[in-house]
Amino acid sequence: MKEVETSVERVLTKLNGMLNKRFGVQAEYLPLYGGPRELQATMETVKRNSGAPMIVAHNEMIVPIRVDGVLAGATRVEEIDGLTPLELSQIRETIDLIMTEVLAARRRIEILAITEDILGNEKDNVISLKGRRENQAEVVNH
Repeated sequence: MKEVETSVERVLTKLNGMLNKRFGVQAEYLPLYGGPRELQATMETVKRNSGAPMIVAHNEMIVPIRVDGVLAGATRVEEIDGLTPLELSQIRETIDLIMTEVLAARRRIEILAITEDILGNEKDNVISLKGRRENQAEVVNH
């Protein structure tokens, strides 16, 4: 799953380039579980308010990210003082659109990997997708 984390980081880097250029802010992805200890209180706030489109307090905005209706993480934007409500809404919509798709794709990859591992024991009935995925990636990259 290391390559999946790297892809999330790459998307976040591009997202931050857009947000910084347009609004002068940067976003930080907060995983639902396993994040740094200092973020646990923030994630508890996100869990309690996961139905909210965004949480704004203390010069920061937190956008809960839901995949298939389930909380998958959050994105935090700091230093928002001076931004208008319209700009905050635009930032939220941009983050929600991009990060939801990235996390949904990550979830689908995880499910496929688990399914392939489970079915891998059934050698007679399974065609491995691993070689096919690598070949498809080569075709796409050329």
